[in-house]
Amino acid sequence: MTNAIKSYSKKGKKYYKFQAYLGTDPITGKRKQVSRSGFNSAKVAKTELDRLQYEAEHADPFQDDQITYGEVYDMWYKAWSATVVESTQNKVLGTFKYHISPVFKDLPITKINVRFCQQFVDKISESTKSMYSLKKICSYTGAVFRHAIRLGYIQNNPMSLVIRPKKEVKQSDNYWNKEQLLRFLNVLDTDYLDQPMMRAFFHLSANTAARKSELLALQWKDINFTEHSISINKTITRALDNKQKIGKPKTANAYRTLYIDSKMVELLKDWKNQQKEILNHSEIININQFVFSTSKEKMISVMTPNHFLKNIIKKYHLKYINVHGIRHTVASLLSQSGIPVKQVQLQLGDADVSVVLNTYTHVDDALKKETTKKYSQFLSE
Repeated sequence: MTNAIKSYSKKGKKYYKFQAYLGTDPITGKRKQVSRSGFNSAKVAKTELDRLQYEAEHADPFQDDQITYGEVYDMWYKAWSATVVESTQNKVLGTFKYHISPVFKDLPITKINVRFCQQFVDKISESTKSMYSLKKICSYTGAVFRHAIRLGYIQNNPMSLVIRPKKEVKQSDNYWNKEQLLRFLNVLDTDYLDQPMMRAFFHLSANTAARKSELLALQWKDINFTEHSISINKTITRALDNKQKIGKPKTANAYRTLYIDSKMVELLKDWKNQQKEILNHSEIININQFVFSTSKEKMISVMTPNHFLKNIIKKYHLKYINVHGIRHTVASLLSQSGIPVKQVQLQLGDADVSVVLNTYTHVDDALKKETTKKYSQFLSE
């Protein structure tokens, strides 16, 4: 490839240079081009060019000091995304886009050390209130380094030696006690008869503790009025384009049959009849029709219940909780009523009992006082 070598003059002296294509990187698919200049003779330039070509032909594609964190991320994501549902991909893409990639993307992965990663975590912890979010960011940042180890680019994961700052862990206050829940349901039954769909939705939520996305995915074929049961077998998720879609339940345990009381059955029957009128159906509603739908027979936005609940809380000066807080509420009341935690787990559809114990069971002040009273009486006997 001698013709790649060209002469040029600089300050009256003759020098040689070359520019050459060394093939395509088998990992990234990018063209590999090099250029060198300042050689005193064509022979010296040719020797250097031959050396570069030999190294390119015989090099281990995984031994690349210049491969970036972003390039390894692309390889990790391609493998990892095949193992999770689309909604999880959507969330993780956001984590990288807003937190990880702006810092790491263009850096050679072999040059990133523990000090740099520690500074990254310290900065993130200052701006992130949630310990859960901080843990997720650290975990996914480290996942790319672990993939780089698997591929032979690096030997150690710098994130594994990082110290995550600990913050004060406060118990969630996102729940109501029994009286607060009953007051909310009474408001629905007295002042919101003109909102039959949302009234049915929140009663069903308080009756079953099902996830919001599970209830909004229900079709009439999932409800058995004779057996007083509903089948949870799908959920609303977010696609990669951030649009709502029907997807699989969160876990294997999330596939479950839940039972409802007679009052709930009548409330759903009443809503079904009203929905028929709203949709102008002269015949029986199709069993594939969403239980909670728009006037165009489409699934409603997952944000609709949020806005409805927020307005009621503000209008009636109720303690603030979000829609998921009703799930917390029911789980806690089930536990407080003496129902074994294993049964609560099955009702909620969580992966294991520890999730229920650590996340959903709250003890209100009245029960705390009762516990103290009973213990004091026991000691005085």
